Amino acid sequence: MIMKKVLFIMAVSAMAAGCADNSIPKAQLPELDLSNPLLAAWDTPHETPPFSEIKLADYEPAFDAAIACSRAEIDAIVNNPKKPTFGNTIVALERQGELLNRIAGLFFNLLEADTSDEMQQIAQRVQPKLTELSNDISLNPELFARVKQVYEHPGRLRKEDRKLLEDTYQSFARSGAALSDADKELYRKYTSELSGLTLRFGQNALAATNAFTLNITDPKVVAELPAFVREGMAAEAKARGEKGWTVTLQHPSYLPFMTYSSNRELKEKLWKASNSRALGGEFDNTEIVKKIANTRLKIANLLGYKCYADYVLERRMAENTKTVNDFLAELLAATKSYADADYRTVSDYAATLGFKGQLMPWDWSYYTEKYKDEKYALNDELVKPYLKLENVKKGVFMLANKLYGLNFTPDDKIEVYHPDVTAYDVTDADGRFMAVLYLDFFPRESKRSGAWMTEFRGTKIEDGKEIRPLVSLVMNFTKPTETAPSLLTFDELETFLHEFGHALHGMLGEGKYESQTGTNVYRDFVELPSQLMENWATEKEFLDLWAVHYETGEPMPAEIVDRIVAAQNYLAAYANVRQLSFGMTDMAWHTLTEPFEGDVEQFEAVSMAPTQVLPVVSGTAMAPARPHLLGRLRRRILRLQVGRGARGRRFLALQGEGHLQPRGGFVVPRERPLEGRHGAPDGTLRAFPRPQARNPRPHRKDGSGKISDPFSDSGGGPVQALLFSYPGDRNGRLRFRVGHSDLRRRGRRRVCPPPPAGRASVLQPSGFFVSLRLGKRIFLLTTSMLEKSNAALIEAIHAHTPQHSNPASLLMDMLNIGREAAYRRLRGEVPFTFGEASALCARMHFSLDRVVGLAATDKLSFQLKFKEFTAPLETYNEILERDIAFMREVASDPTTEFATATNSLPAEFYGKYDNLNRFKLFKWLYQHEVGNPAVRTFEELKLPAELRRNCREYVRWVQSVATTYLIFDDSNFKHWLNALRAYREMHLISQESVRVLRDELFAMLDEMETVAVKGEFENGNKIFLYLSDIDLESSYSYVTTSRHQAVNIGMFSLNGLRTPDPLMYEYVKKWIKTQSRFSTLISGSGELRRIHYFKRQREIVAQLG
Repeated sequence: MIMKKVLFIMAVSAMAAGCADNSIPKAQLPELDLSNPLLAAWDTPHETPPFSEIKLADYEPAFDAAIACSRAEIDAIVNNPKKPTFGNTIVALERQGELLNRIAGLFFNLLEADTSDEMQQIAQRVQPKLTELSNDISLNPELFARVKQVYEHPGRLRKEDRKLLEDTYQSFARSGAALSDADKELYRKYTSELSGLTLRFGQNALAATNAFTLNITDPKVVAELPAFVREGMAAEAKARGEKGWTVTLQHPSYLPFMTYSSNRELKEKLWKASNSRALGGEFDNTEIVKKIANTRLKIANLLGYKCYADYVLERRMAENTKTVNDFLAELLAATKSYADADYRTVSDYAATLGFKGQLMPWDWSYYTEKYKDEKYALNDELVKPYLKLENVKKGVFMLANKLYGLNFTPDDKIEVYHPDVTAYDVTDADGRFMAVLYLDFFPRESKRSGAWMTEFRGTKIEDGKEIRPLVSLVMNFTKPTETAPSLLTFDELETFLHEFGHALHGMLGEGKYESQTGTNVYRDFVELPSQLMENWATEKEFLDLWAVHYETGEPMPAEIVDRIVAAQNYLAAYANVRQLSFGMTDMAWHTLTEPFEGDVEQFEAVSMAPTQVLPVVSGTAMAPARPHLLGRLRRRILRLQVGRGARGRRFLALQGEGHLQPRGGFVVPRERPLEGRHGAPDGTLRAFPRPQARNPRPHRKDGSGKISDPFSDSGGGPVQALLFSYPGDRNGRLRFRVGHSDLRRRGRRRVCPPPPAGRASVLQPSGFFVSLRLGKRIFLLTTSMLEKSNAALIEAIHAHTPQHSNPASLLMDMLNIGREAAYRRLRGEVPFTFGEASALCARMHFSLDRVVGLAATDKLSFQLKFKEFTAPLETYNEILERDIAFMREVASDPTTEFATATNSLPAEFYGKYDNLNRFKLFKWLYQHEVGNPAVRTFEELKLPAELRRNCREYVRWVQSVATTYLIFDDSNFKHWLNALRAYREMHLISQESVRVLRDELFAMLDEMETVAVKGEFENGNKIFLYLSDIDLESSYSYVTTSRHQAVNIGMFSLNGLRTPDPLMYEYVKKWIKTQSRFSTLISGSGELRRIHYFKRQREIVAQLG
């Protein structure tokens, strides 16, 4: 009896569940303008987009109408009086917005593949509306209540239905549905800002890529290039209406030139242009990068997460930040030393070809290709003739047919969005329609770089009718030329197979719900089908189907395939560490727990430092121009596990028994630790003979009776030059400054940690001069002396090496370095550090003084304009008087040319404003802890009348120079803003004083803009103002008159280094001239850039309140 009652209750419950209302609620939709093709039904093959009928003017009205429809559908779900069920709530949510999804799927795919300025403007107007709609849905409390009701009482659901329910609930929960009303408003604000930022980021990245081209008109420059490279460059130039040969930053144009050209100067220019895209300049993304990172952090914090990575990884295989970081660290530990070995191998190989110096990033592709060719007899010229794009496409189609029974038939009835695009009907072995496949192969200005698979429409089953996907593959392959078809590199073949794997995933997907089919899977899995497809690239059975020489029809010889297979592990460690660097940068940005307001370039350099193999080049960064770094947390973890096709197998080859295999068939054993240590330096400073002035100039007396020369007077005589081994000052730190045009270390102060016990501090100068500050003493050493001292040291090492001994072996033992490092020092490719020189002298028993003395015939002529700030105001006044005398001297010559490149506010302008001068001095005094201890605030610092007069007098004489060139970047006002904010927070300056300074900054901006418009000062003297596209990290200037020449380099204070040394003069002048090439002239021209600059600076100053 009890059992019958239970069964009866269960039956009634089941009937009740079965009678629950699962129907989709009917929405009251607005009337649509069916004359708009985006809103009308598409009577086309497979309901494909009628591209020819769609005009740009159709998009915004269509978006507005579709958004209204979506709102009506949501209202119908929310206001449904029936009890929430899986059908009337979850499925209804899945289906709502169908019209909007169709329009957005079309528009945003074309925005990536075939954009225009007008489309980008439409996107900027439409994106906020879409974000608002998304927030209105996810933050709707009544809607979330219905979803939650179904989630907590799901009833009996099939697996696919349960997955949809889980994802729907999680999307609400992770999008702020459970927040308070106040926090929901913040969430709306942050997500709206983020959508706009990411859109602008991508637009700037594309614009920056298109903004640079390198046109070559000298046939000698391109003569060495393979024919396919020359022809591609010629075709690019012709398409642009240019003569000669043109290289762009698009990968199929950029990479071949970097790989085959030996012209280091052009390659350096091209590499720096590529790697500094959107890093400053007209399309600057640096502020956007910071805002994206900070906004994501705000969203994560709002949702209860410590950082954005925690928020994202919660729904990933790794689950948390620690797992990812531990995995990255484990991989790095296993590969880094072998990546470094890869670099040394290529560097040593380059040296055998006559290369001198340090192998830089722009040299890498050239020498790695040459080494691969020599080691494996393999290069692109050998492989490309067998990889004709049309044949590759047929081969990929044949592979899909053999594996999955798919057939691909061109369909010219299907419209395409660009003449480069072709469309195919895809059917299975039984003739069932599976998908439409669009192929878009070639680069153009309207397409972003890279390769990707996307969909105009996914697959689903609705009311018993199956809707199949519209899949698109977008790539940037080498274009055909007038004399040759499009021929792919082996990497491009892998890329095709990779993206085709994604396409297969989309085309073969089946299921009821579009959000659950095709590539709409967990991020950790989505790469797997494409990884598997890549592995066919080296299968001879596959290649034999189609890989024939495009001219002779000869099949690809088996030995070429064997060489490709043999080279699969070539530079494997380097490739994996490079991939790790991207992952670590991703994690660095997304594990921030505090808002970031620092320097993007420096942040990236620090995050990538553990993975750095190639030399770091200042003025470059990846994040501002690569959407995949800041676009989202990438699916790098899976990539690091299985790599990219052949590169995946490379990583697998890196594992096993403690060995890595950077090259096919060549196992590099772990290097055993070498015994022996540095000789402990005694820490004393060893002076060599005091240099005498070369061709001393006659001195004269100025008005004060003092003997002076504006070009050489140091106020204290020439500086004693020293070579030293120094274990650290009392604080255990060595402060030094390297002045050099090399962008890696230009003008930066660095603080070295204390060296290990018994080891000399390592200071390896790579530039024009090295200045070292030990306490209050500053010492200089010229490069020419370093080079000669280094040569003399090498000679002494050979002379003091015992008979039948190898000097390299001695260096390995004494300096605890590897064999190759020892040989590079003995060849003079790597200079000895001061500590190493000292250790060798101690162990080999010869005099360092004597060795350096042999090289000291190069007399120093550097003069240090250094004043100790024992009495700050008086000393500052003395410096001003000295500089006024200098400027008066040079301004009296009508031929004078005065050029400055500076990262601070130009003294030519701010010097006449009392409070700006006062704050600059106060800031310096406070930061360097000098001056009157009683002066604790800005208000307490009073400038004497004489000092104020001298400030204005200095400006007057600077503006009296016949011709002035001034280069500055757009960060100078921002530096002042940050300083004023910091000092205000520390109560070192009042808000009233801040407002006074703000007003003076506005006045100075007005004056600067007036001068920029006219191209001359008020007195009629010419000034050429340049706005630098790269950050200037110090201040340099040179002056040329009919009788004199000199340079001045700003130092760590108000002091500076001034010298008439001709070598240094030429070096600094060349550096400043080089900066002008990375800058825009905004005086008398460059109107749009000028307007934008001054508008932006006023906005920055306005933030002071």
